Amino acid sequence: QHYFIQSNLRYNQKKDGELMNWSRRPPPATPPDKGSFPLDHFGECKAKMETFMACLKENSYNQSACRIQSRDYLQCRMDNELMAKENLDDLGFRSVKPETSEQGDPT
Repeated sequence: QHYFIQSNLRYNQKKDGELMNWSRRPPPATPPDKGSFPLDHFGECKAKMETFMACLKENSYNQSACRIQSRDYLQCRMDNELMAKENLDDLGFRSVKPETSEQGDPT
């Protein structure tokens, strides 16, 4: 193995000639665009999540068939402050309307 110093950094040359820098640290991790959100430790949205997961399973994991359940689950998370409140239209649920009761009023 060949060692040499360049710009006050120690490098190790591999067999294929590629240089490895052993003294630099990886860049710090960056959070996701939407940020992180807490887990549902108290099960506040567990029923909505289970309904959504059951729908996915029944529909061979076709997400478009479960858009109503997905919307309801995300709305529950927002209502219980488990994620930041955001307009559902901006999350791609513009064409998904809330279910209506027998009288025709939105629930």
